[in-house]
Amino acid sequence: MLALRRARPFVPVFAAVVVVVALVTGAGVVMLSGMDAAAQAGTRAALDLRAGADLALAARLPLATDEVDQDERVRDAIAGALPRDADWPVLRSVSAEMPLGEPQEDRAALVLRGVDLGGAVAVADGRAPAGESETMIQADAAAGFGLGVGSEVVLGGVPVRVVGTWRAIDVRDPAWVGDDRITSGRGSEPAFVLAEPDWSDFADARPRVQWVIAPTPGTLTVGDLAQTLRSWPTLRVRLADNGVEVTGLSTPGRFTDTAQAVMADVDRARALVPVSIALLFAAQCVALVALTRYLARRRRSEYALLWARGLSASPAAATAALEGGACAAVGAVVGAALGSLIAEGTPVAEIPPVATTLAASAIVVSALASGAAALRVSGPPRAPGARRRRRRAGAPLLATLVGAAAVLSVWQLLLYGSPVVTSPDGALRTDPLTGVAPALLLVGVLFALLLLIPPVATTVDRSASARLPSGALAGRLLLRRMPQMTAALAAVALAVGSLATAASYGQTWEEAFTETSALRAGADVLIVSGRGGFTPTDLDAVAAAADVGSASPVQLSALQLSDGTGALVAADVTALATLPTAAGQVIDPRSLAARVGVAAPGPELPPALRTLALRLPVTGLAVPPALSLLLLDENGTLRVLPGTVSLSDTATGAELDARFDLPPTGSTTRLVGWNVDLPDGAIVGSEAVVGPATFLSDSGDPVFADRAWAARVGDVLAPPDPLPDGGFRVVPGVTEVRMAQTGEPAPLLEEPPVAISAALADRYGLAVGDPISFGIERVARYTGVVAAIVPSIPGTAEPVALFVDLTVLQMDAILAPRSVVPPTAIWVDQTGPGAAAEVRRVIAPSATVLTAASDDRRTILAAPAEAMTVVAIVTILLSALTLVVVAGGERRSRVSEVAALRALGLRPTAQAALRGRQWTGTIVIGLLIGAVAGCAVVLLTVRALARAAVPDAALAPAMSIQVDSALLSAGLCALVLLGAAVVAGVVVAVRRDARRIRGDGSRR
Repeated sequence: MLALRRARPFVPVFAAVVVVVALVTGAGVVMLSGMDAAAQAGTRAALDLRAGADLALAARLPLATDEVDQDERVRDAIAGALPRDADWPVLRSVSAEMPLGEPQEDRAALVLRGVDLGGAVAVADGRAPAGESETMIQADAAAGFGLGVGSEVVLGGVPVRVVGTWRAIDVRDPAWVGDDRITSGRGSEPAFVLAEPDWSDFADARPRVQWVIAPTPGTLTVGDLAQTLRSWPTLRVRLADNGVEVTGLSTPGRFTDTAQAVMADVDRARALVPVSIALLFAAQCVALVALTRYLARRRRSEYALLWARGLSASPAAATAALEGGACAAVGAVVGAALGSLIAEGTPVAEIPPVATTLAASAIVVSALASGAAALRVSGPPRAPGARRRRRRAGAPLLATLVGAAAVLSVWQLLLYGSPVVTSPDGALRTDPLTGVAPALLLVGVLFALLLLIPPVATTVDRSASARLPSGALAGRLLLRRMPQMTAALAAVALAVGSLATAASYGQTWEEAFTETSALRAGADVLIVSGRGGFTPTDLDAVAAAADVGSASPVQLSALQLSDGTGALVAADVTALATLPTAAGQVIDPRSLAARVGVAAPGPELPPALRTLALRLPVTGLAVPPALSLLLLDENGTLRVLPGTVSLSDTATGAELDARFDLPPTGSTTRLVGWNVDLPDGAIVGSEAVVGPATFLSDSGDPVFADRAWAARVGDVLAPPDPLPDGGFRVVPGVTEVRMAQTGEPAPLLEEPPVAISAALADRYGLAVGDPISFGIERVARYTGVVAAIVPSIPGTAEPVALFVDLTVLQMDAILAPRSVVPPTAIWVDQTGPGAAAEVRRVIAPSATVLTAASDDRRTILAAPAEAMTVVAIVTILLSALTLVVVAGGERRSRVSEVAALRALGLRPTAQAALRGRQWTGTIVIGLLIGAVAGCAVVLLTVRALARAAVPDAALAPAMSIQVDSALLSAGLCALVLLGAAVVAGVVVAVRRDARRIRGDGSRR
């Protein structure tokens, strides 16, 4: 009871300790819970953008004799390899790959068992099969293979009749694992459905059973993704332990890749938590030290009385430590409760462990600071000189230790370039030393500048005392009371430094993330094919989707260099105009297009032309060949347009006529070539002759009469023999002849101009005008000329990359001739925010959709910037509380000084002005120290911190430091206003105290 009574006068100070710890703990809970919520929201958004195989896990095994036993054992192993809290439905199906006979020889077919499909497919035409001699075929594959209801085929040696066609109800369903044979009917293996086949009846049938785990995205948490990445690789071991034969096990599905990509962003965000926690901890320590020292000074007389009665200093320090720890514990509980309520009702039991550690550290710091402060002022009286000597020895030692730690931490951060490192298991984590570099640097610079204040102030005082006596007196008073004012200086400086760090990091990260995301995509939306590339039909479907302005084909390939690899991006230069604004700030699209653009040889089709006819005189042909045109539009889309062909006899000989209905593209289109496909047995005798071509318009008028065409062919024993008049002679064995324009030089196609990234130029020491030899996935090799060097190549995350006009690749394939490789990506210029969702509806589920905005990744990676903003706000509030506490302690401890100055004739107004200048100087010095320390942190650490939270930071090697002027201005204004309020309060209090004292020093 006696202790409680003695503590009663100091309840406001104890309450301040509770407030400080509650504020820091609550802020930590809100900050960390907000980061977890952002990670969860970003995870859900990222999963919503995925479909098909990206959302599926699968296990595929040869079908066992005992299907039921195999199924039970596999399901048990799968259940043990997945998190139990989420919804993980398991879908089982059986299929087989078997030879496909008449009418499609030398092919294979995928045969599904109908009983496993349930309501996943719908009959498009005809009916479902009812017996083993009946089958359904995927509708799109049926059209491509020329099959339909009533067709007869041979599956695995068994004749079956097609009774219907089918389509998947939801092609984006993860149950299909992105298999294009099922979702779109693509590929050389058509997909059939049999009712309930007896696999032993089919020759060479290899039945396999597949378990697809398609998690419901809305039920998944970040923890589920992390646990899946840890446990799913153990499936083989679990299957073997359950007695399942694992020979032939495969695990298709890319959900683990999706989870790994999302968790990489989550790990990046979490790796920056120590930066915010360290800054918050430093501000908390300053406030607690200020409060405990103020409390100890106010209780000096009480400790002296206890010592005079025989009580040693140790029990007094222990009691003070217990009081400080208890107050901090109360504050931690209150802060955790309030923080959990603010953080959308987070239960106290689920408070992040880091926030619990922060609260525990507050209790320890409060107890130690209270005990140390009490120990300092209790016990036998000490001479002022001894105290000054200890202070002069201890302060430099402490500053040296902190400074050395700061130098080592910052040096390692600059050496690594990021506080985020990769652990042996592939996860991203924070390097313990570099993770706290900003806080150590801020505190280290602060200590160093505080040590410089006394000698600098002494020098200034000597030079200014004769000219500004009142200012010199204020400076002397401030210098004399520097130990008591250190907490106020440090609090203001830490607030300014934290504010500068938050304002610069947030804006620097925002600029870098926006820039790299735009460069990575290369357009508002980037669609990357999962397999097979995109056809002109796909491009048309994307271009016709809602909120889509244009769709341009892009070829993304591995770049083969002389002693390394990189990325090649090939697109029509007109597509560069669709570069997002952020990417356009790095790369000038107009200049780049002018430097690397290549015009395709070939006549331009008149805009009004709707039908084009081709007439060829021929001899030696028994049946007409197939004719098709190669059309290249201004977006870079290459189309193969087949025509209707007839072979007739005329008075002058046989004549081949073809009619082509031109598609209404709405863009400039060129005729870059045409194909003559000769079927087997088309040539009668030893040779056939095809004369020069004549193109006719809708009205029958000749067009392109000034163009000459030459025959080209691939790898055959007897190439076509060109004729002087533009025709060609062929012998049996030639199956395809490609005609391309001649007579027009195309030097840019032989040595194409290319743009290379700065990283590629640095690797090989290349400059503009230098030749560069490169290959494209062993398909072709080119010798280009460097026409431009840019910081990064849009459309790829590889820093070593090359850009070439897509026309070069297309015309090379036409002139070689080779089969034109379909584009592997599409750049989409959006006209509305829903473009990404709309194109996802019309493309194959195996494709990946990226956006320049990267909203899902932004949600996750913006959390550290928001956390630093919270830290800046908290440090400002703590600095205000520290200023109030220190000012209150100063007022009570200097009452005798007020009386002495009043007795010397110094009027109340003059005393108030003197004290006001002293406090103004304190706050100004704190602001200046904080500005210097903040600048040091910004210049030395912010770029590395921002780089750590930017996934493709290599695309922005010259990342510049940016500052959020609005946040910085608002924070400084708040600090100045709070400081002005404290100064005004001190002035009023000193004036009031001085007026209560008579001129002789006695109270009225």
